[in-house]
Amino acid sequence: MKANVVAAIQTVNPDFVADMLPPDMGTYWDMNGNMVNWPIPQVVAVNWVASVITAGGDLSYDRSTMDADLPVPSNMNWLNNPDYPSGTGSRNDYVEMGMPAFFAAFMGMQEDVQIAENTRWSLWSEGQQPTKEQEKAAGLAYHNNINLIISKLSGTMDGTTAISDEVKEALVKMMEHPSLN
Repeated sequence: MKANVVAAIQTVNPDFVADMLPPDMGTYWDMNGNMVNWPIPQVVAVNWVASVITAGGDLSYDRSTMDADLPVPSNMNWLNNPDYPSGTGSRNDYVEMGMPAFFAAFMGMQEDVQIAENTRWSLWSEGQQPTKEQEKAAGLAYHNNINLIISKLSGTMDGTTAISDEVKEALVKMMEHPSLN
């Protein structure tokens, strides 16, 4: 996967080398404080995006209205928050972090899927027991949020052929927690 990402980045920055990738790329910290590998669907998605870029395609994701359309829920106050546990979480700006636009688009989409998931799960925060009606409403809102995320994706497979709606949906669905898709 890392070699594929390097090859994709080299299409926009020929001087990029593997040592420039974050050393922990492909891993994350689990709830027990252990560093573990990304889930297979995430690796597949990253490889797919890298292959699209290497083939001359592109991936874009419009986050310009996401703060209003899908706010970061209170159960994610740790997100991009140097003052955690106080304060509120906010979306990461992956372009500002120096990522190429296509990878920033992918990472932003992935983060927004996590925000949609945590918005749904916020019903149960602090020991609350939602009603069936609340659970149903949260499920519908989650479905609508995922469709919103899909609608914000665009790009081409090879510079001319648009990425189909079905492929965009599959890309987003690969980012979902397995219990939600």
